[in-house]
Parts: sequence; C-alpha cells; structure tokens
Amino acid sequence: MLDMTACGSRIKELRESRIRNGKKMTLENLAEELNISVPHLWRIENGDRAASIDLMIVIAEYFSVSLDYLVLGKAADDTAIRRRVRDLAAELAAMAEKL
Repeated sequence: MLDMTACGSRIKELRESRIRNGKKMTLENLAEELNISVPHLWRIENGDRAASIDLMIVIAEYFSVSLDYLVLGKAADDTAIRRRVRDLAAELAAMAEKL
C-alpha cells in the first residue's frame, strides 16, 4: 500500500539533495521543472496528496531513481550509487565555478 507521507519525504529528500547554483533545489525550482504548481508539489512532499502515476514516472526519470524507490523506498543497488555520483558531479561543478 502506498504510504503518501513516506513517498513525499523521499521526493523532498531527492529535491533537497539536488544542488543548483550552490544551493539546495527549491520547491519552486522543482515545480517548474515538473510543470506543476508549487502548492501541488508541497502537498505531495508533505503526504497530503498522492502524485499521479504519470507524475511519479516523470519524477523518477528526473531524479534517475526507480518507481520502486519512490513508491516503496526500495532502491536498487545501482540507483543509490548513480544518485551519489550525480550529486558529487554537481558539487564538483559548483566548486569549479567558484574558482
């Protein structure tokens, strides 16, 4: 069964782990990327509303995670590694910009 609070927390964690211009990605940034409203995304992240399956697919693709991870919290071994490598690459790019 879908735990909307846990699912929303995972989406929020993914958003906050994404670095843009040296800062955590905001609700506004992600909502714009997903082409949804900020209040809609806020409700999803807070577990007040479930995302449609179509939106879950878009979110999974955007963050390069599986639907299993978003819905159930089950990450494939390579998903976590790919996410960490992507995050490190973004951090390195941000550092390089400051040089």
